[in-house]
Amino acid sequence: MTSTGTIPYMLEWHSINWRKTFRRVRRLQMRIAEAMREGKRGKAHALKRILTRSLGAACMAVRRVTENQGKKTPGVDGVVWSTPKDKQEAVVPIQTSALSRNDPHMLSRIDPPSVLFNRAQVLTLLCLQ
Repeated sequence: MTSTGTIPYMLEWHSINWRKTFRRVRRLQMRIAEAMREGKRGKAHALKRILTRSLGAACMAVRRVTENQGKKTPGVDGVVWSTPKDKQEAVVPIQTSALSRNDPHMLSRIDPPSVLFNRAQVLTLLCLQ
């Protein structure tokens, strides 16, 4: 991720610094928990929004979906992300789905629903942990 928060177009799956990514996501999770403990719901909501739209959280969601016991099991759509290229391409639709608010049919053109919902569940889970 660049300093301006934009998505690098040439994201290399193996070049991601996972330690730094886990640390940043974990720090945001801690800030969300702290804001909720202090009763600052608006701050917690803003931090959740930042977390769900961050490139690091998107990469972690794809990694969590693709690197577990069920990684070879395709979803309803029959898609399995097994290569690094598939995984890095899977991160981009998460980031671009925020652009499709004005066009409700855009989401169905970006990804099959089962894959999109699976990643969305993992992103939501990151906010709740």
